[in-house]
Amino acid sequence: MHNRLFTQARLATSGVCEEDTCILCGSKPEMRKHMFFQCDYSQQCLREIQDMWRRYARKSRGKISRAFIWSILAATIYHIWMARNEALWQKSVHIPTKVLKLIKMDAKYRIMEILHRKHTCKDKGWIEDILQRDNV
Repeated sequence: MHNRLFTQARLATSGVCEEDTCILCGSKPEMRKHMFFQCDYSQQCLREIQDMWRRYARKSRGKISRAFIWSILAATIYHIWMARNEALWQKSVHIPTKVLKLIKMDAKYRIMEILHRKHTCKDKGWIEDILQRDNV
């Protein structure tokens, strides 16, 4: 993220819109840092995903597992941005548990993609453990 997202604060600065308040929490100006890390909504999403991410990180050993963990972070940021867009254009805010389900679905598809590639026995065991434990 290179500060290129068209947040409410950025649009208000350039005169495109009048309101700069975060659509998800309604409390502070919608800037990139606020929206992804300080907003109550995004913090709730991050808390929900953090436990899952920590479990994976503890067992993470190879390139495949690390790439998978980073893909969870990317999916989290993506789905927070999509929830923001949904709130802006459709005037409806999804509950964070719905966002968590979408992130888990992305994780499942990522694991399935990894299973079809070459991988070590250690990586295969790590992936199977994820599928069984988290019911991804």
